Formats: sequence, structure tokens, C-alpha cells
Amino acid sequence: MTLKIAMTLTLLLLLSSLIAVGTFITLLQQVDGQNNDAQQQQTSSQTTESESASASSTIDCKSIASQIGSNAFPIQNPNPEICDISIMRDSPQITDQNGTVLNKFLVVNTLIEIMGHSPTSADRGGSTDNTSTTVNASSPTSNTQKVMAMVEVALLQTELKPVLNLISKTNWTVVAIHNHAILENPDTIFIHADVKGPLTSIITPIKEVIALQQQSAKGQGQEAENPLAEIGEKLGEVFTGGDKEKK
Repeated sequence: MTLKIAMTLTLLLLLSSLIAVGTFITLLQQVDGQNNDAQQQQTSSQTTESESASASSTIDCKSIASQIGSNAFPIQNPNPEICDISIMRDSPQITDQNGTVLNKFLVVNTLIEIMGHSPTSADRGGSTDNTSTTVNASSPTSNTQKVMAMVEVALLQTELKPVLNLISKTNWTVVAIHNHAILENPDTIFIHADVKGPLTSIITPIKEVIALQQQSAKGQGQEAENPLAEIGEKLGEVFTGGDKEKK
């Protein structure tokens, strides 16, 4: 009788243990499922935030080009967050040693590349907010929004000094000055610079450079077409006797 009682108690203990183990496994599965759901929600949230940040950094390149001037044209960049704008120069015509007009080529014209800029924590005084900056030149406040840009300004060599003087009054950082072509006429030279700040800190100086170039082109045209130049040349020949020699 005592043996039966002992066996019964043993079976009850084993049964209780199996029930406890089953309950524990079920609880583990529930906790694991909850953790997986939380991880999926977090991943989904991060993906949405990333997509939102990417969308918010889109730049309205066409509108920015229109603000710069009629000779500014947006160019397709394989990276959608980058806005490329070329500013073509009409005058004077720049030719190579073979007489090819170089103004038609992007490589001898001004190029601007702009990207939305989210200030670092140091820029924001320690803030850790990494929200991307939206840049949309068609909005009223767009010119105060933060961007970063790489600029290559194509100049006649006679324009280098006044343009450097102009840039010295801005927040641009000049990183290179060099030539592209050789034996071109008139001589050209290029300034590379980078800048971080409001969009207006790029648009305004570029428009000033364009205005300077237009004045430079007019000055060259006046010098080439000055009607007094021929009169002065003939007077010089008369006084030096060159006219008599020709006769």
C-alpha cells in the first residue's frame, strides 16, 4: 500500500513538472514573439524616417537655376539629393588653338553643386537632432535654409582679381585656383570653392560674379569696336610718317 502511494505521488510530481515546463515554454514563445514584433516595428519606423529624411533633402534645382539667371541650367545628377547647375557664358567667345568655341562645353563654364545640409551637433550647440533640411527654392523661406555647395567659377584671367575680392567678403572657402585649357583665347582660369550656409549665400555671390562678367564682356566689346581706335591709328601714322611710307 505504501509503495502504491509513493508511486502515485511520483507520477503526480512528474505530471506537475511537465505542466510547469510546458507553461514556461509557452511564456518564452510569447515573450520572443513580442520582441520580434517590437523589432519589426522599430525597423519599420527607422525605414520610414530614413525615407522621410531622403525625401525632405530633395532640392528644387530648376527653381534655384531660375533665380540665378537665364544662362543657368539644371543638370541631371545620378544622386537625386544633389542639384547640379551649369552657368553658360555667351560672351566673349573663348576659342582653342584650332578655333573651336569652348563656350559650348560644360568644362569651361561655371558649375555649382548643391546639397541639403543638416548641421552637426557641434553646429547646433550639442543638439542631437538629425532631421534633414528641406531645400525648395520655390518656398518663401528657402533662401534661408541650410545647404552645402561645391562651386567652380570659370573666369577670364582679367576677372580673377575682382572675383577673388568679391569672394573674400563671403563665407566661401577657396580650395583651388587653376587652368583647364592651354592656348585658349582669351586666357581663362578657374576658382574652386566650397560653402555651407543659407542658399542665399550661394545665389547672391554667383549673381554678382555673373554681373561682373557681363561688365567685363561689355568692356572688351567696346575696346574691340571703338570707332575712335581707327582714327587714332591713322593720326598716329600721319604724325610718324607712316602714312607717307605707305604711299
